[in-house]
Amino acid sequence: MALSPTLQSNALKQYLSGNAMKSLCTQAKKALKSCLKVCCPPPIRKSLSTYLYKYRADRAFERIYLARKVAPPLAFLPRLSHLSHLPSSPHATQARKIRVLFYNDWGNSWEALEPLALVLSGDPAFEVIVLAMPSRVESSAFYDLNASLSTQSFAQKVQTQAILVQDILDSSDLDSSLARAKSLHATKLAQWLESTLATNSKPLCLIGFDTALNAPITPQDLAAHYCFTTRPYDSLRPAAWSNPRIAQISKLCYIEYGVYMFSSFDEISAYDYRLLRFYDYYFAPTPFHAKLSASKQGAKSLLRIMLSGSAYFERLISLASHKPHAKPLRVLYVPRWAAQDTHSTFSRYIEPLIEAAKQGHFRLHFRPHPNMYDHLVESNLLSKQQWQGIKDCVEKYGFWDTRPSIMESFSDSDIIISDTSSMLIYAFLSGKPTIYTQGDDMAEICAWALRVAQGVFIATSKQELLQVLRDLCANLQQAFMPKIISRDWILQQNFYFPKGGASAIIRDSILSDMSQTSPQAKALDKDFKHLESALCPTDLPPQYIRIKR
Repeated sequence: MALSPTLQSNALKQYLSGNAMKSLCTQAKKALKSCLKVCCPPPIRKSLSTYLYKYRADRAFERIYLARKVAPPLAFLPRLSHLSHLPSSPHATQARKIRVLFYNDWGNSWEALEPLALVLSGDPAFEVIVLAMPSRVESSAFYDLNASLSTQSFAQKVQTQAILVQDILDSSDLDSSLARAKSLHATKLAQWLESTLATNSKPLCLIGFDTALNAPITPQDLAAHYCFTTRPYDSLRPAAWSNPRIAQISKLCYIEYGVYMFSSFDEISAYDYRLLRFYDYYFAPTPFHAKLSASKQGAKSLLRIMLSGSAYFERLISLASHKPHAKPLRVLYVPRWAAQDTHSTFSRYIEPLIEAAKQGHFRLHFRPHPNMYDHLVESNLLSKQQWQGIKDCVEKYGFWDTRPSIMESFSDSDIIISDTSSMLIYAFLSGKPTIYTQGDDMAEICAWALRVAQGVFIATSKQELLQVLRDLCANLQQAFMPKIISRDWILQQNFYFPKGGASAIIRDSILSDMSQTSPQAKALDKDFKHLESALCPTDLPPQYIRIKR
C-alpha cells in the first residue's frame, strides 16, 4: 500500500531533524569519552561509567514510573504510535487482538517460553510474535545462542516459517539503519507486520538479526502489548531492547528460566530490583521463589509477583516415564560455565569422566554452557588446543551435545551429573538418576535446594563420584530406588503444580490485565497530545555491565 505524499514528506522531515540532533549528541559524547580516557585511569573510568549508567537508568525509571500513573504503555494507545498512520490497520475496523511478543535470545531458555507461546497461539484473542535475537556473553561479544534455530523449530511445530527481518527490509527497499528511526521506514515495516498479522492467524516467527548480528528491529516496530523474557539482564541485549525502552512500549513479563538455589541471598542478579522494577509481571515457579524475589524489590516498582508454577517444570516431569537405554548407559554432564568459581566442578571432574568413558563404563554426553568456551578460552584458563582436546575425546567416547533443547538432552541420557546449577533442579524433575557434585563451599545451596537434593546422589570427591556411577551402571533401578521413594514427597513440599497448568494461569492473568487496562487506554486515547511528550522513549546509552552470578 502506498503512503500519501504528505505523510512521506512529514516523515522525512522528522527523520532529518532527529538525525541532525543525534549527530551533535554523538560528537559531544565522543569528545567527552576521549577526554576521560586521557585524564582518568581505568579503575576510575569504570566506576564513573557504572555510576552514570545507574544514574541514567534511575532517571529513565522515574520517567516511566510517573508516566504509568497517567497512562499504560504506548502499545495500548494506538494514536500515540506509528499504528495510527496505517489506513488499513485492524484498529480502524475491529477490536485489536492482544499482541504478545516472546523475546528469544537463548535457545536453551526458549523451552521455558514455548509452552505459553503454544497455548496463546491456539487462542483467537491473541496475536503471537516470536522474535529471535542475539545475546552478549562473557566477553561482551554478541552471539546467536541457538535463538534462530529454536525459533525455526517452533515455526515448524506451528506449521509456519521463520522470516528474516532483513529480508522484509530488503524486499521493501529499506536500509536497515533507517528502519530504527521513527520515520517512513519504520512505518513501512509496521505496515508489513500489521497486514501479515491481520491475514494470518498463526504465530509470526521472526529472526531479528542479520549475518553480522545487527538487529534493525525495535520494540516500537512490533508494538506488542506484552513482552515476555526469560532473563531480565538487558545489558545482554542490543541497546534498543533495554528494559526502559521496552517498558515504554509494552508491559514486560518475566518467566524465569534459571532456578535460584544458592545459600547467599545478599546479591541475586535474577531478582535485582534495578532490573525487575521495569517489569509489570514476574510469574514465579514456586512459593519460595515468589517470596525471595519479593524481598529484593524496592519501594518504587511496576512489578507484580504472581505464583503461577512453571510449564517448563511440567514438561520435565513428563520425562520421568522414559526407560533406560541399553548398556553402556549414557551419562550426561552439565556443569556450570564459570569453571573457576567455588561452585563449579568442571575442572575437577571432566578428566576422570573422560577416562571412565574410555574404559567403556558408560558413554559420556557433555553439554557445554554457551558461556563456557568464551569464559575458559578467552580468559586464558584453557588454550584452544586443550578445549579442542576435550571436545575430541568426548566425541570419540560419547556425544558433544550443543542442541538447543535440554529436553532432548535429558531424554537421550540415563544418568545426569551437575553442580550448583539450575540443571540440578531440572535433572531431579526429569526423574533421571541425578548426581550433585558439590563444590568447595559445603553450605553453597539454600534450605529449599537442600530439600530437593534429598532426591539426588551427592558426591564431594572423584572417588565418590565414580563409585556412584559404578553402582548405577551395574544396576540402575536397584541403586536408584531409595531416591525414587522420596520423590513424590519432595515434589509436593517444594514445587507448585496448579491443576490447569502454569500457562493457563498466565493466560488468564494477561486477559484480566487487558480488561482492566483497555478502558483506561480508550479514555486516554481521546486526549493524547499532552501524553506524547511525557511518554517519548528515553535515550539510555548501550553499555555492558558484568552480571555477578
